[in-house]
Amino acid sequence: MDAGGRPAARGGTRLAERKAEMTDLAANRNAAAEKESTEKRAAGKRAAEDKAAADSYVKVKVDVELRGVLSYTEKAATISLGKKDKWVWVLDFGEDKGMRGKAKALDGKTVLVEGRAILRGIQTESSGDKLGEFFGKSGVKTEAFLDLEPKVAVKSLVAATKK
Repeated sequence: MDAGGRPAARGGTRLAERKAEMTDLAANRNAAAEKESTEKRAAGKRAAEDKAAADSYVKVKVDVELRGVLSYTEKAATISLGKKDKWVWVLDFGEDKGMRGKAKALDGKTVLVEGRAILRGIQTESSGDKLGEFFGKSGVKTEAFLDLEPKVAVKSLVAATKK
């Protein structure tokens, strides 16, 4: 018994149990708060990665050389290749006013343009006898070609010489 007439061991044990409960409760609250914080950071990181993935791309630029007839208007300059304007490419001079003046002077003439175009993809086209393919005879012809955006960032523009 203690000085107050109570059993000493029993009161001390109860106090120790209560203190242990409070310590466990605090530890559980801290663990829960830390878990919630970690989950929020992870969710924020996933959202940032998703946004970055949505904004990601690969752009392939290809050097091109075009020979054809130049057409110049105040709105745009184009070069036509092939018979009956089979392919028409838009010429992008950027802020180069000198190049625009040269294009205006060469309007209606055959020119040689060097610049860059953007590769949009690679296309394939098949033609031929599908029945021959069924019987193991190669009658189908597949061709692949580059699909370029028909717009050229012009590096040089000159009057073409006769070939």
